[in-house]
Amino acid sequence: GAFSDITLKEKVEYLTTTDAGFKLYAFDYVEHPLLPEGRFVGVMAQDLLPDNPEAVSTDENGQYLVDYAALGLRMVAYSDWKEHGLSAVITN
Repeated sequence: GAFSDITLKEKVEYLTTTDAGFKLYAFDYVEHPLLPEGRFVGVMAQDLLPDNPEAVSTDENGQYLVDYAALGLRMVAYSDWKEHGLSAVITN
């Protein structure tokens, strides 16, 4: 899964909600050697817990991870979002 815990993200900006009800955000990861640099578009694990807990897991440190494939989504670079919009994120 992809790190999707809100505590690992900064400069979070709500973008839209998909037809399936998933809220999409633009964000940067906090500075950490295991996290990628740059701006991304994806979901927040905490948003998914009430209705899609099967797509959320935790790592050994208790940080939430999201199985994007289980949601029919993918996390993308913000530049891909700007160029392609929802079609960059939705896989099915």
